[in-house]
Amino acid sequence: PGPIAPRVPLGLDTADFDAAGRVTLAGRAEPRHEVRVFLDGEAVGTARADDDGLWTLALERPVSTGPH
Repeated sequence: PGPIAPRVPLGLDTADFDAAGRVTLAGRAEPRHEVRVFLDGEAVGTARADDDGLWTLALERPVSTGPH
């Protein structure tokens, strides 16, 4: 048998950033599950969804402007 599909779709709802390249991401996932975030194929952080399935992650390093 394959993996069990989550009841809540994994989603990225917001991506906030400033001129200095500081980025904060927020979204939805299965409650209390871990969310791993990748940028350009590199892991940049991990967040845990709360009891309502909401997660937030402020990236530790600034992100350059442009497409990723």
